[in-house]
This record gives sequence, structure tokens and C-alpha cells, in this order.
Amino acid sequence: MWLEVSEKQGRSLFSMKSGKQCSGGVANRGDLPGALSYDPVAVYLSEKLIMDWRRIVKKINLKVNGRPGQVVVDPNLVLIDTLRGVYSLTSVKQSCDRKGQCGACTVIVNGKAVRSCLVKMDDMEGADIITVEGLGTPDNPHLIQEAFVLSGAIQCGFCTPGMIMAARALLDTNPNPGTEEIKKAFRRNLCRCTGMSKS
Repeated sequence: MWLEVSEKQGRSLFSMKSGKQCSGGVANRGDLPGALSYDPVAVYLSEKLIMDWRRIVKKINLKVNGRPGQVVVDPNLVLIDTLRGVYSLTSVKQSCDRKGQCGACTVIVNGKAVRSCLVKMDDMEGADIITVEGLGTPDNPHLIQEAFVLSGAIQCGFCTPGMIMAARALLDTNPNPGTEEIKKAFRRNLCRCTGMSKS
């Protein structure tokens, strides 16, 4: 059944494909706009939908790019879907069918580089999350972003946000890393334009 859920004045409002809207056991009849009826089927359905909806979603408190907030999501949803779908942070890319193989979706969670396609929202309570959008702006880029541009460290650009976040996580913990430490920090990030070589 197609279903859309929204919140209105503290109550859950369900819009069904049939055109009916249910809120707390009251059905809004599609054939008579604005007319309310206490259809027993609609009452049962709306209450069941509310109970089911509340069972499958969870309130998650988190901070994204310095801004604290709360999302109501399925706890089994992965972080990439919340960042792209709820926060519209499109720098977080999906490239390997959520297998954690490419690093294009890398973000920083509580100071560590994390592949957001593998992390469930149920584990994000109280998390501090940073994406490329939280590093800098086109007019005032972060030093790492400037370094990537000045060094020509971009091809198509698809993997670049994940690379930048991996670099930021590394430099936050080790401002002067050696070659092996750099390789280890980027071991989960692939650049398809360069043949994915890890040399």
C-alpha cells in the first residue's frame, strides 16, 4: 500500500493511495473534501498504521556539520541515506552498491573516517558528523580542499569528497603522517579514473 506520513500539530497524519487521510482514528473522506467520518475500517486502519509507524521509526539526536538536530528515521537506515535524503548533502556519494568498497561516501563521525553506506542510524545517537559541506565553502574553502585543487588531485571529482574527508580525519590525528600512514588512511578510497591503483 502506498503511504505518506507527516506530522501535523503533534499528530501523525497518513495519506493513503485511496485519497483518504487518517489521523488518530478519523478518516477524511476523499469524496467529500473536509468531511470527517468515523468509518470503523478507517479507524482501525489509522490506529494500526500509527502503531506500526511508531514501532519502525526512532528519534535520533545528532549533529551534522556543527548543527545539532533530530531526525525520525528507520533505525536500520544507513547514514548515507539520511545525509542525502534528509539533509540534502549530495557530496556523500554512493558508488559501490553499499558494500563499503570505494570510500566515495566517507564522512567523519566523532573524529573518525567512516563509510556512511555501512553505518546504521541506530548507531548514530549523539554522533557528531562532518561532510565536505561542513569543511568550507566555494568562497572560503578548507585548506585541504585548496590543496586538492592546487595539486590537480581531481579527475571526474566523484571520489574527491570521500578522499578529502579521509585526509581530514588523518590530519586531525596526525598532522605530519608518513607515506605508510597515508596509504593506510586511504586504503578504503578508490579512484576509478586512475585505474584504482594503490601504489
